[in-house]
Amino acid sequence: MNIRTPFRPIASGLVLTIAMVFSPAVPVIADQEAAREAGGAGPVWEVRPAEGHGVLYLAGSIHLLRDEDHPLPPAFDAAYGASEVLLMEVSPEEAAGAQALSLRRGTYPDGESIRDDLSGAAYRKLQRYLEASGLPADSMDGARPWMASMMISLTEMIQLGARPELGVDTHFEMKATADGRTIKGLETGAFQIGLFADLGDEEAEAMLLMTLEEMGRIEEEFAAMVDAWRDGDAEALRELVHGSMTEIPELHKAMFDDRNARWIETFAEGLEAGEKVMAIVGAGHLVGDAGVVALLRERGYSVQPFHGATAGAGGRFIRL
Repeated sequence: MNIRTPFRPIASGLVLTIAMVFSPAVPVIADQEAAREAGGAGPVWEVRPAEGHGVLYLAGSIHLLRDEDHPLPPAFDAAYGASEVLLMEVSPEEAAGAQALSLRRGTYPDGESIRDDLSGAAYRKLQRYLEASGLPADSMDGARPWMASMMISLTEMIQLGARPELGVDTHFEMKATADGRTIKGLETGAFQIGLFADLGDEEAEAMLLMTLEEMGRIEEEFAAMVDAWRDGDAEALRELVHGSMTEIPELHKAMFDDRNARWIETFAEGLEAGEKVMAIVGAGHLVGDAGVVALLRERGYSVQPFHGATAGAGGRFIRL
């Protein structure tokens, strides 16, 4: 069995959170045309302290994109040009090292199988999906349930033309590397893998079943997600990404709420130190009552949509 997972930053409704890891933190423009005409909130935010010169450009990412999703919205390049440090969920060094760990923790030793950890009904549902996809019914037997979920999700996304190398993260990682810019990570690859590998049997099975259930609508929902991401339609993103994950509350809390709370401590340190940082994280982390935007506002920081010009340069902010 050939298992290869590009452990880019996680964001895995569950398949869509593979592409992006939303209740909105602020009111949104409901009408799509009105959102476009007004500029929308967009996927990038500018964060500033009440005093000092620090600035954080908070960029919401989709981790897998298609050729037609490029070029990215211009606010991304503007934020990159105005910053000095690139902060990602996981640094390039950590991402590279996570490959082997993901395989080690995501596959079974000889003599064990996914059959051992799934109920009979869940295993039969997996077999039916694999057979309908033209694959042997036992082709996932060597993968643990969470890894099988990831592999199925990634395969379906790639068939839609979405690829990790076209995602926002990789785009700017490559650019920053070529420019010799400092790249830092918010957490380790081992931590991200552990979020899934440490799931209990019931949660891991629920994750796999959710993934299988979502396969029939992934093409339509992925296109809708990209549109909502560009438009800054937080309500649509909330429904697409966060909605189904309420069925696995423990995973949702670990993936979003807990990580958001930790990340804002790092963001606050950089702002208070006067750093100019572009942080790229899954767009789902930016929205919601426990999202990064809301948490930073609670701390007293100015958080405004960024459309390509700083406030000091006469940039026009759309307040939602």
